[in-house]
Amino acid sequence: MRSDEVSISLYKRIKESEAKYHLDGTHFFLPESAIEDNITEKNIKAELGLGFWGKVKQVVSKGDLPTTVLRDAKKAFTILVYINESKSIKGLLDEGIKDSDLPLRREAENSGVLLSHDKSKRFKSLQTMNDSVVDSFLEKQWIVMAPTFDSTRNHLDIPSLCPLPFSNIEALTGSHSSVLYKGEIHYSHYRGGKGGNNNITIAIKRFLREKLFNQELKNLRILQELDHPYLIRHIATYTQEKSYCIISPFAEGGDLVNMWKSLDHIVRDDKLMLSSIEQMKHIAEALKALHEVNCRHGDLKPENIFHFTDDGDGKLVIADVGVSRTHREATEMRAAGTSTRATTRSYEAPETLSKEDEARSRKYDIWSLGCILYEYTLWLSHDYEAIESLSRARKAPHHEFYLLMKPTPVIEPIVLAAFTALREDPRCKNGTALEALMKLIQDKLLQIQVDDRCTAAELVEHLQMILDDIKSKRIPALNDVTLPPQKLRFVRADHFEIIEE
Repeated sequence: MRSDEVSISLYKRIKESEAKYHLDGTHFFLPESAIEDNITEKNIKAELGLGFWGKVKQVVSKGDLPTTVLRDAKKAFTILVYINESKSIKGLLDEGIKDSDLPLRREAENSGVLLSHDKSKRFKSLQTMNDSVVDSFLEKQWIVMAPTFDSTRNHLDIPSLCPLPFSNIEALTGSHSSVLYKGEIHYSHYRGGKGGNNNITIAIKRFLREKLFNQELKNLRILQELDHPYLIRHIATYTQEKSYCIISPFAEGGDLVNMWKSLDHIVRDDKLMLSSIEQMKHIAEALKALHEVNCRHGDLKPENIFHFTDDGDGKLVIADVGVSRTHREATEMRAAGTSTRATTRSYEAPETLSKEDEARSRKYDIWSLGCILYEYTLWLSHDYEAIESLSRARKAPHHEFYLLMKPTPVIEPIVLAAFTALREDPRCKNGTALEALMKLIQDKLLQIQVDDRCTAAELVEHLQMILDDIKSKRIPALNDVTLPPQKLRFVRADHFEIIEE
């Protein structure tokens, strides 16, 4: 029990500043900001009773005690405040303790001598204390040890007892190989952002197997070297016991599907057409960057394209690079509500099943991106339900954009019919950007033969040409019609038909 009212005040202020997070149980950490705010010269003097009469007690081997604490040992002092042994700071400072020496450990079992974490320093001053007090120090030290993340995107090996500076953790989705959480990093534990006192919203992908995590680390190193604005940039990776985690910025706009749904009400005009083709080009540029370092994505789908809404219309960013090269998801991908959006296989290229024994080329990604841009264009021309109905109309159970036929696969008939319907749309015909986009997707991307598909670099060039033509007014984005056609809906039974609503 503390007898000193000032000590109670400092202890309580620190205690009340603790933050709590739930990940594998309930844990507490003391944020860096709380240490900065509470371990001040005034509070140190008040805690130690260092008034005018006690100035002689302030002197330590390396100078004024409060100054030395503030410079070298705020965390060590905080731990001593927690266990009601703040006056022991003088002995530790005389032995040269610094916060960088934490966490401390016993030199030997039941020894009162403590070692710095790298074993380069010995601290004897606490051995005169009761053994339980030393235990309290060693236990309580972890509350000030939550790591700080920065823009270096380093890998951290975090001790099992060390708390993490996270809050508001919630599980979003999971599979047999990983779990995805949404959470926040405390603002004072992240030094790579815009500053301020707002926590940083993050995504935490937790791998359940070390092998998969190590493969993902290799992919992340490639992305880190590329440092491309339209490829996901992780914040850090860490391991803690059997937790293998990747921390990334959280896309508040969700994925591409979420974007389509949230913007479904927007008027389909030249401005939307222009910004959408810009977004398509950005995705193609990211894929081009990957392919230039001989890396294919392998699992492109709308759910792996994230929508960051920080600036203006936001930007689309490719995520989950290389996932399919390390494992094959056995479960269907996450879907909202009762949506019938297909499994991952929906976006796989036809050579996946027709040539299972052959290595997949980078043009595998081009087919997948062709499927995505096809749906994007369908949304641009109509709405999200048009995408959904086309998915339902393709052959179950995987709803691919092709049919496996002998001797070679063919484009799904309903997909071809939808191409025809789109290109006959009065807004599309006679030399519009929308027509050029549809032609590009059909002629250069969704081609059964791998060699007939364009490269990512060529795709970027084609999209840039369409953008240049719009901006120079050589072609209209789309025709202005008095009465836009009804929304397309697709139905499949033993045959298929197109219904206009």
